[in-house]
Amino acid sequence: MIVYPERLPRPTLRDLSYAQADNVLKTKMASGYTRLRRVSLNPPTVKQAVYRIHKSQAAIFEGFIRHALDDGARSFRDKVHTPLGFREHTVRFITNPLSRRKPISRLYWEYSAEVEIEDFATMTAIETLDAVMYPHTYEEFVQAIDMSTYYTESWK
Repeated sequence: MIVYPERLPRPTLRDLSYAQADNVLKTKMASGYTRLRRVSLNPPTVKQAVYRIHKSQAAIFEGFIRHALDDGARSFRDKVHTPLGFREHTVRFITNPLSRRKPISRLYWEYSAEVEIEDFATMTAIETLDAVMYPHTYEEFVQAIDMSTYYTESWK
C-alpha cells in the first residue's frame, strides 16, 4: 500500500471538515412509526481537505498524485486527524486535488479535494463503556453483580 510522504504537508486543520455517510435506513410504516436499521458497521467518512503547500513542495505533491496515485485513482495510507489523535487510515481521493488548484501567493499553492476515509477511528465498545463508567471499569461492574439475588428455588 502506498504511504503519503512524510515530507509533504497534511491538510490544514482550519479548513478540515468530516461527514460520515448516513448509516441508518429509515422505513415509514403504515402505523405512522418509522423503522430504523443500521446499514453497515463501517460507513465511509468523507473529509473536505485543503492543502496549502509551499511552491518547493507543490511539484512533489503533484507528482505524487499523478504518478504514485494514478491521478488520484489509487488508495493510500495517511495519518488522519481524529478525536483519538492522528491515526493511520486507508484513504483515497474522491475528487482529484489537481483539478482544484490555485496559487494563493507567489510562494504557496492551494489544493482542494474530497477524501474518503475507510473505517474512521473511534473507541471500541469496551473503551467507550470504560470511559462512560469512569472511574469504575467494566470488570469491576461485572464482579459487583451478585447473581445469587437472581437465583431462586423455582429455577431448580
